[in-house]
Amino acid sequence: MSKITITFDGLCAFFTGKLDDDPPELIVGLIDVSDITDAPETDYHSPALTIKSAGRLLKKYEGFVSEADAAYGLNNQGNFLGNISLDAPIGTPRIRKVMEGHGDHMEGHNLAPFDQFIMIDRDLFNGRDFNVNMDLCKAKLFIRNGLLYSLRKRNNLTFNDLKSDKTIPFERRTTMPGLEITIPDDSYAVLHFQSDAEDFVFKGGPDYQVALANNPVEADEQQHSQLAKHYKYFYNLIKPEERPNEVFVPEIAPEPTLGSPNCMPGGYGEP
Repeated sequence: MSKITITFDGLCAFFTGKLDDDPPELIVGLIDVSDITDAPETDYHSPALTIKSAGRLLKKYEGFVSEADAAYGLNNQGNFLGNISLDAPIGTPRIRKVMEGHGDHMEGHNLAPFDQFIMIDRDLFNGRDFNVNMDLCKAKLFIRNGLLYSLRKRNNLTFNDLKSDKTIPFERRTTMPGLEITIPDDSYAVLHFQSDAEDFVFKGGPDYQVALANNPVEADEQQHSQLAKHYKYFYNLIKPEERPNEVFVPEIAPEPTLGSPNCMPGGYGEP
């Protein structure tokens, strides 16, 4: 069996409201901060998706496509615009969450349940039902197969309101979701882009490591406390008249597993 392991970093918005549908579906949106009025350029993010196998880089997609360039058919070096799908072969197990006590594992290590990952509506606002517009994400990845879990170790996290002194402490929660898809050796899966980006074919046999990140362009020059505030851009996905008064953000951005400091993914339980 061939395994496709995916990690997510930065301003990746998880929409999990369709995980109980038939068929179940996970949608991960990428926010283009440059589309947000009054956002400083130092907060701009750029997406990148890298695919490796046995330590060797096979493919890298990066950059948002300018909607204006796309509308006029102009050449653009970006790859991310519109819908992206990861299509697995028929018979591949449907997407499901790692649950507490189910004994799921990967490479011999226990996985944290996906529900240990902070969701804005469920965890920061006591299950409040927000009207969220996922189409405000410049690109969206659709996944219907695999095992969804939390990857990083569980930590104590504190979220602070940017407008007041309110805080919300959490114990033993995680900061990075992950996904693993298993396909037969004699089959394949396809990563398909709505933009002009070339599809990538995951051929059965080797294992693949995929990293999807939407991190600040100037991450190296910012402190973790500054990067944590980028979490506020998830609130722009809420219908303006329904946005809460509070804007809770992590006290500090998570320590990076590899590379530069990064922002923390967020999400909503309803699409």
